[in-house]
Parts: sequence; structure tokens; C-alpha cells
Amino acid sequence: MLKMTHRKLVEQKRPYAINSRANGRVITTVREDGKLKQISAVTMKDMLDKLYLFYFENKKNLTLNDLFPQWK
Repeated sequence: MLKMTHRKLVEQKRPYAINSRANGRVITTVREDGKLKQISAVTMKDMLDKLYLFYFENKKNLTLNDLFPQWK
């Protein structure tokens, strides 16, 4: 159930499509610090895990507003 929630969150957040290469690897693009960066993975599951970490667990300076928006 947790993986399904992660997948839905990633699908809502990502603006770029996820594509497959001829060799079977999965690739997509993300924007980091104003620049485009390509991410690749072996499987779609691995890609979704990488994107979840990028979008939701890669924050360096979290505030209470970020962690608890409803509490605010």
C-alpha cells in the first residue's frame, strides 16, 4: 500500500514523461536547481523509487510548514 501511495505522489508531481530506451532501461528528466537532469533506472519500479526520493526525501532544509501543512 505504501508503494502505491508513493507511485501516486510521483505521478502527480512529475511534469516529464518516463520513456524506455532500446536496451530496456527507463529514463526521464527532472529539474534540479533550474537545470534539466536525466535519471535512468533498470526497471519502472526502480525509476519510481528514484523519483520518490528525488521529489520527497531530497529536501535539505525542511521547516514545520513543509512537514505539517495541515497543522499550520
